[in-house]
Amino acid sequence: GFLMNPNEYKEDLIIQSYQVFGDENRVIRYENKTITENNLKDCIKDHVDELIYRVPWGKLFKSNIIKDNNIRFHTDIHIGEDTLFMLEYLYYTKSIKYNDSPMYMYKSDTDYSRYTLTPQKAVYIFNQMLHSYNKLSVNSINFIEFIFILYWSLIGPDKSLKYAKEWYND
Repeated sequence: GFLMNPNEYKEDLIIQSYQVFGDENRVIRYENKTITENNLKDCIKDHVDELIYRVPWGKLFKSNIIKDNNIRFHTDIHIGEDTLFMLEYLYYTKSIKYNDSPMYMYKSDTDYSRYTLTPQKAVYIFNQMLHSYNKLSVNSINFIEFIFILYWSLIGPDKSLKYAKEWYND
């Protein structure tokens, strides 16, 4: 949880330092800093592929940005919906504040083996992410690489050759 008063911040997005529990325990601590509109694009370009920019936890959002722009979680997918939400929210963000106090606790779970996607569903999600990413007008090869690797792995190496034509066609 957050022990800070959200009303004391004027920025559109507050990113909280956090503690990770799981296979390895660690603290991810950000320097207290504010990213303004002048350097926001560069910041997003440099960090959009990182976990903290792909997940909604450990953050404070402005409800008016969410309401006014009808930003919602995609309920028709079960993986990647958090990244889609974040990409859509970042599009409307004008400033970001990093908070160095690790008041959020995160239980690490990187086991994607429980997810199985058809190539059609993977391509659909990939296209949704690519569309939202392209709206940001940043060029991050690391983000493109992230989504390619993630969805290629989700259809499984045993299926990748079988469905290569469908991937290619889409």
